[in-house]
Amino acid sequence: MSAPSRNALYVLRMVWRSHQPPLARRAASTATVTLARESDQTPTTTPNHASSSTSSTDKYRLYPSLDTPASDSTPIPPSFLESESDEYTAASLLLPAQDLHPEPIPWPTLFPHGNVVTPKSRFCDPIYRLVAQNRYQDALAIYKEILSHNRRVQTGLLGHSIRIQHRHEYLKPALQALEMGDHQSTLLWLSIYPNRPATSNHPVLKEIWQPVLDIVINEKGSFVEDPQFLQEFMVLVGQKGLLPTLLPPVLPHLTFAFPPETSLRILANAIKAYVSTTTSEVSETDRAKFQEEIVRPQVIRWWGSYLRKLIMGGWKEQASALAHAKPFGGDEHWDAITRKFIDEELLEPGRQKKAQTPQVYDTTNLITWMKSCLDDLPTPTELAKLIRALSHPLVVQDHPTSLESFKRRFTRPPLRNHRGRHTITVQSKLWIHADIINLQQDDEHHKAVEVFRKYFIWAGLPPLKEVYDQEPHRIGNERMKSQPTIQMITTIIPSIIYTLPRPKSKSVKSFYTAYMKHIYTFPPSLRPTPATHSRLLRELTHHSGAQIGLLSLRGLVDDDYQPGQEGYAAVLYALAGRRDTVQMWDLLDDAERAGMVGERTYRGMLAVLVKTGLAKEAERLFWRVREKLDREDAFEGLDLY
Repeated sequence: MSAPSRNALYVLRMVWRSHQPPLARRAASTATVTLARESDQTPTTTPNHASSSTSSTDKYRLYPSLDTPASDSTPIPPSFLESESDEYTAASLLLPAQDLHPEPIPWPTLFPHGNVVTPKSRFCDPIYRLVAQNRYQDALAIYKEILSHNRRVQTGLLGHSIRIQHRHEYLKPALQALEMGDHQSTLLWLSIYPNRPATSNHPVLKEIWQPVLDIVINEKGSFVEDPQFLQEFMVLVGQKGLLPTLLPPVLPHLTFAFPPETSLRILANAIKAYVSTTTSEVSETDRAKFQEEIVRPQVIRWWGSYLRKLIMGGWKEQASALAHAKPFGGDEHWDAITRKFIDEELLEPGRQKKAQTPQVYDTTNLITWMKSCLDDLPTPTELAKLIRALSHPLVVQDHPTSLESFKRRFTRPPLRNHRGRHTITVQSKLWIHADIINLQQDDEHHKAVEVFRKYFIWAGLPPLKEVYDQEPHRIGNERMKSQPTIQMITTIIPSIIYTLPRPKSKSVKSFYTAYMKHIYTFPPSLRPTPATHSRLLRELTHHSGAQIGLLSLRGLVDDDYQPGQEGYAAVLYALAGRRDTVQMWDLLDDAERAGMVGERTYRGMLAVLVKTGLAKEAERLFWRVREKLDREDAFEGLDLY
């Protein structure tokens, strides 16, 4: 049966059922049809059935329920389709059974999408519906209208406020706004993210907030240029109960990127918001006590981590004040590792370093050399020499796994190392430092800078966008990097200078100017030492000329910096090499009065004067040094050719 036929039968059946006659009439009609069929099939044997037709008078006499109604009774209205008859009743009984799932009647439409049934949303919240459709700007517009309406309600202009239900789905628009730099929208979306009770940082939370941390740390550089937004962001994170997830990765960058007063203010406000949201000062229920037991150790641990980072950054005065103040309050004490830092770094400033064990430098006795380095940490230069010796082709040929075995034993973390540790150990930092020194000796300066950027935060140096014309691509994950030392920075400076764009004379001068401009923004532990100034002056004099080096040296002295003997020596060598003897003798006089000239500097100056053909100046220096040092062997063994 075709679809139109089924639809017609369905409509016919519906109309017939709506106009069904009373039960007695329907039973009589059924009996009539049955009798009619029997009379057609049975042969006529009685006088009563002699005729094949029956008059209507006899029919009504047989079935009194079908009698013609009296004139005074209410007439029955005719059917919608046709007058009721036995044929109609018989036809209705022969109709097929009703289809339980009839096809809908195709109604005519004006538009092609008229037959499309749109899925109905489960939620009536317009903001959520738009966010689920990735229409973040439209959702934000409605969100702001609701906020404006609620503000008018608070001022008494309107009667009822509109409550916005907090949903986890709103993290997506917050993440997009954060990536686009729309700080206001970021805070608005995070404000309607659901709150959490005080919990530990478990893997599910880490995975959820990993994209946010990547943007904050890797792409935005912990918002060094916008500390106000970082404070508002961390306070909101604390109010949402998410500080255990977001604070530990951000804390190292917060400590080393900002002055102590700024980082202390941001941290204190964030922890205060977290504590006030997750605990109660008046409730004494079991739940409140349980939350308090979770929050108190967390707060002590965060403050201890911040104090240790202040000590490592060289902020000794601020760290001492913080250790005395105990910002977490109560009768609690610092944890064990923080107390050790306080005792060793703050309470015993005059302690002496442990005695250096004798080192073996003979490359023929590699076993003794390696044992010595495993017993006591070597200097980066000593470790670089050992790595270079183990990498020699003759050693690799006889002992192919000696270098890998030694590296594994040297960089192996302590047995009691924290399982959740992300950063590298001190031994690993030392190994990376030695690798950078070896790369520099091989003139692999670009690779040395890449290794530095891969494992260490770009701190204690001018910003990358000021060092290079175009900020280079990101290397490594900022969350996994460690804070460099000033020794590491001093080592990497020549490689950075070699990778600067040309012309070098101009770019090196710009780098030096940018470095000096940012010195006061560095933590004390990353501020330049005399060795750092010497390295900078030597590179500046080599690439930009003796006069630029001399002016920079004078500027350092005027600003009460200590360039060191190597800084003076670099400029003196450059002046001697360029035959500028007048300024050379003047600078030598100043250096001698400041005590910044040693025997090594005199020997180097004499060699440069001889090689540049200034024999008279070399002879003058020779007799001057002999008279000053009162030694005849001051230049003994000096190779002048």
